[in-house]
Amino acid sequence: MNIVVLGGSPKCAKSITMQYVNYLKVNNKDHNFVEYYIASNIGKIEQDKSFLEKIMSDIKNADTILWAFPLYFGLVNGQYKRFIEIIFENNTGALHGKHCAILATSIHFFDHTAIEYIRGISEDLGMIVDEVHSAVMDDLLKESGKEQFELFFKEWIKKVENNLQAGRLSAPINWEPTSFSYDKNNLVSPRTNIKLGLVTESGNSENLDTMVDAFSKEFAEIEIFDLSEIKIAGGCLGCLKCGYDNKCVYEGKDDVIDVYRKLKECDVIVFCGTVKDRYLSSIWKTFIDRMFFTTHIPFFSGKIIAFIISGPLRQHPNLRDLLTGFFETHKTTVGGFVTDEDYNTIEQIQGLATTLESYHKNGYRPPCQFLGDAGHRIFRDEIYAGLKGIFVADHKYYQKHSLYDFPQKKLKKRILSTIMYGMLKIPFIRENIQQNMADYMIKPYKIKS
Repeated sequence: MNIVVLGGSPKCAKSITMQYVNYLKVNNKDHNFVEYYIASNIGKIEQDKSFLEKIMSDIKNADTILWAFPLYFGLVNGQYKRFIEIIFENNTGALHGKHCAILATSIHFFDHTAIEYIRGISEDLGMIVDEVHSAVMDDLLKESGKEQFELFFKEWIKKVENNLQAGRLSAPINWEPTSFSYDKNNLVSPRTNIKLGLVTESGNSENLDTMVDAFSKEFAEIEIFDLSEIKIAGGCLGCLKCGYDNKCVYEGKDDVIDVYRKLKECDVIVFCGTVKDRYLSSIWKTFIDRMFFTTHIPFFSGKIIAFIISGPLRQHPNLRDLLTGFFETHKTTVGGFVTDEDYNTIEQIQGLATTLESYHKNGYRPPCQFLGDAGHRIFRDEIYAGLKGIFVADHKYYQKHSLYDFPQKKLKKRILSTIMYGMLKIPFIRENIQQNMADYMIKPYKIKS
């Protein structure tokens, strides 16, 4: 069977993801694997039409495709994202009807959003998604991990051989943008005493440019960073050199790190983008990836974040979850979203501006929800247990800011829980507590009149 592997790591053969692919090659020599290092060759793919045609030809002649990638901030990296955009831009039918499988390697930090993204674009391209395998990076070093990975491959190949048909799990996107305008003479006085930074990508959407223009007039002190104008030397290389002291290999070579440092000085940060396939643009993804010079440190801790999105955001709950959960994990407050899906977009923009001003002025910080809390716990545990040897800067920050908030450190709760555990073994005490459980639970919350 001919299998085309679309590799998503900029580290090519030296990536952990490709060690999984190599494991399959070594143990399944009756199959032919054709590998393309997409992320590291994205420049060539963009510039050399014959190279792109060769990839598409091999895909067309293949029996099945493997999307193989490491996670970069809950998705594929910007380079891989750009390849997906190129496929859609060229309107190629090479992938239509093709069976495929998804292999992701990570620490299970928002792996579900990356997988749902790849599943969604695969189904948009008319592909049949047979199997998904989301591996923790060191699973291949364990016998149980090897066994499950081998079974994944067998199940995938079995479905290809029998041409098993699977229904799509993602809904098709149905979106026709409607232009709008606003009365520039009917605006409130700009808000003062709040420093706002706004990141956008102009030129992709007339609606987004209009929304950014309207929003920027709501604030007296606002600095706009346009991704279509700032210098971006390249995407994150996954080299991990930033792990020791947060110094990126791109330091001084482009504008990205300076932009992030300027944003850190703002009270409120607003990210503005246009939905492209099932995320924002690849330039946006590259910019987000490059935030990794901060590694797992909550760089924007305490900041208020908001989003202005042109496109069918309501049809992309996966994207909304990713943006919300990612920034909540980094200890920010998500102040809201505005899209151009309604007739009252300008009123929404004014409402968002009012909310952001109020949050900043009054100090309200809504508690983070499951995704942000779970994301923090994954980072905490992984850094403490094994990654602190590489991410030294993370470890020092987590120690200094008490982010190693493990349950075993909550001594009072542990003592009370142990006492309760013992008391419940006594029948008459257990019966009394069970009969009056609701009263016992609300007793600490009683307000004295």
